[in-house]
Amino acid sequence: MRLDILGVNVKTRWETIAEIATRRTKARLRPFDDLHFLMTLAMSERFVEAEELFSSMQDFVANSDKEEVTLNGVYEMAAIPVGQALISYARGDYDTVVDIMIEARYSMRVLGGSWAQRDVWVRMLIDSAIKSGRAKVAIGLLAERLAAQPSSAPSWHLYSEELRKIGATLEAEKARLKGESLLVQ
Repeated sequence: MRLDILGVNVKTRWETIAEIATRRTKARLRPFDDLHFLMTLAMSERFVEAEELFSSMQDFVANSDKEEVTLNGVYEMAAIPVGQALISYARGDYDTVVDIMIEARYSMRVLGGSWAQRDVWVRMLIDSAIKSGRAKVAIGLLAERLAAQPSSAPSWHLYSEELRKIGATLEAEKARLKGESLLVQ
């Protein structure tokens, strides 16, 4: 998905993995894995299978005892919102992604995986804010990202572009120069 966000056509790569993911739409084992299968299906535009997997996740939450099944809460709190956002992103419904992920991003830690592995969904949120024309939201998200990762030249570049969109040309130029300086080092 990172490459997709950067504009690289990886459609054939999604297809290869989607063949495997189509066999994983029924069994709920780990929310983190399910989301990666869902991402693969959605990004390869296999929406029937993606919706089947997503419905299975929702059914798991609805039909398992919250007191007895530890993963129930993880699915409910994080996997369901992120899953819905993934399908929306693949369909080009970027406003919905922003509406869901603006809150869900704070719950993703319970999904497991490394920060870098979960970061793909934060990037999806930022990309959706940009694509939906919500420059101020994108600026806020990028400012948060840069506070945590000040050496990210690509983030400085995006930040500069979004600042320029709202007419903050001086700040945009400073951000552009900061990003360029990181590439020279």
